Amino acid sequence: MIKISSTDGEFKLLQNYDQVCDYINRIEMRKASKTGEVGWLFTRRRYGTLSSLYYSTPPLDRDFFTSKEKEAIQKEVGLIEILKGDRENFIQILSNFRLDIEPLKKNWCQEYCKEHGLEICELVEKK
Repeated sequence: MIKISSTDGEFKLLQNYDQVCDYINRIEMRKASKTGEVGWLFTRRRYGTLSSLYYSTPPLDRDFFTSKEKEAIQKEVGLIEILKGDRENFIQILSNFRLDIEPLKKNWCQEYCKEHGLEICELVEKK
């Protein structure tokens, strides 16, 4: 279990870093709906989603896609997108079934919590 605590004593218990990422992404999307800008995001874009979007876009408008998105489509792989506060801290990583993304998620979650004054800790169940 993973516990995220705020300074006011409130906390959230989550099963794994997938759930922590989803929780943080939801917080950030609520903020984005008010401000229009996404500050933090960890998402996995599957090849099928990328290729559908790419091939449904008129050829003249495909400059909108990043070089990593185009490379993912060409290599028929997914893409991990990590945003840490602003567009200057935006990373895209090609993703396939061999890529272990758990360390990336854990690091991103820990950085988010540190940046936002939250405490994050892994709880170990006693047997």
